[in-house]
Amino acid sequence: MQPLNEAQTQRVWSRVMNAQAAPATAMENGQENSLTEQRLLTLIDDERRDSATYLHLAGRMKGKAQAMLRRMAQEEACHARKLGAIYFLLTGKKVCAAPARPECVTCINETLRQRYEEEHAAHEMYAAMAETAGTYRCTLETIAAEECRHAGMILCILQECL
Repeated sequence: MQPLNEAQTQRVWSRVMNAQAAPATAMENGQENSLTEQRLLTLIDDERRDSATYLHLAGRMKGKAQAMLRRMAQEEACHARKLGAIYFLLTGKKVCAAPARPECVTCINETLRQRYEEEHAAHEMYAAMAETAGTYRCTLETIAAEECRHAGMILCILQECL
């Protein structure tokens, strides 16, 4: 084996230093898309609040809209449980969450409009998180798809209400 000359040594150290710096930069830039303990707790709370909000809305609706909102509430609660399982797998701790409270609803149509936007935003967020989630990718992709479907369901409900 031949010893490295000065230029070769410099190139090797440059690659080593860049490789060490890259994960830190990626972590700083993509923190909102990583599965940290605090991020998971926030997502679980959000999903539980969404479930409570849909149940509250369902109580104020009738017929098909009521059934669709109840189904969405069940699916949001399921998302919270799935995220709770991921939290347990990552931390070894069980999630102990306070009872969820629904969002304040003064106008059903306005609340549904806001929920439509939030469901689309959740779809994008879960899809982005899935790209770097490793073994949890499929679970997050499933949640993302369901959030997109929820937006479609809200659109159907609005079509009937307006």
